[in-house]
Amino acid sequence: ATGAGSHAVEVPPHQLGRWSLQPDKAVGRRTQYRVVGQNLLPAQTLGERWHYPLVDDVVLRSLTPWSDRPVPVVLRMNVLSGVAGRRPLTLSALLDRWRRRVLRQRAGKGGGVA
Repeated sequence: ATGAGSHAVEVPPHQLGRWSLQPDKAVGRRTQYRVVGQNLLPAQTLGERWHYPLVDDVVLRSLTPWSDRPVPVVLRMNVLSGVAGRRPLTLSALLDRWRRRVLRQRAGKGGGVA
């Protein structure tokens, strides 16, 4: 759906290592992202925003101890791109970076690690 606006892209857990996010080089601007294959790339031009589906959210299905079925977890693109830094990362590496950041913040606040 070209030019159809933003949507969510669902990434199965077994494909997290195949999908990648390319952060925007321009710091401080709100960037829209587009899907090209299994890549989430900045949509910098009007043509890119028109010809490729734009993504607001990434939806992962996660197994949890309290559910017998995978639960959808919605991650906002602006949050993911903020965690990414400046280098392209696979979604599995990105989520690992996010996990380490949260653990460091908890340890810094005296929350400890379970």
